Amino acid sequence: MKHIWQITSVSVATLAIAFTLILWLQAPKVGVIDNARLLSEFKATQEAQQQMKASLNARKFQIDSMGIKLKTEYERLIDKKDQVSKTSYQEDEKAFLRLRDEYGKMSSVYQNQASAEEQEKLAQITTQLNAYVQEFAKTKGYDYILGANGSGNVWYMQEGEDITDQVIEYANRKYEGE
Repeated sequence: MKHIWQITSVSVATLAIAFTLILWLQAPKVGVIDNARLLSEFKATQEAQQQMKASLNARKFQIDSMGIKLKTEYERLIDKKDQVSKTSYQEDEKAFLRLRDEYGKMSSVYQNQASAEEQEKLAQITTQLNAYVQEFAKTKGYDYILGANGSGNVWYMQEGEDITDQVIEYANRKYEGE
């Protein structure tokens, strides 16, 4: 009887170990990336930011030039007020108001264009990054890659689970055509 009890105990322990091993082998491989770092350190994002900055500077130059012209016209209008006829002053005032309206419209159009350009580039970059992350996951055997963005999606992860650096490196190599 003692012998049967030992055989049963060993069998149960062996089955428990085998079952645990099977579950462990079937556990999904999970990685976590820092979304903000991935986006900011992705070379396509950095290039897009440089392009948008150059575009913004060109627009700012045009707006600033028109602003200087507007200020000059206003000062000229004020100086002329007492020196010209009422009709001439009213015509100059209408011209100034048209210039002011044009300045406001141009400023608004430029802001809308910049916003639309930024949204379009972000959408393109996000689509490209998503494809790279999916490819990375398949290549490296990940079942899940979670995004940690500091707003509650992932509150804690073990250091070994953070694959942000690996994904950034992979995405940048893919972006550069490697």
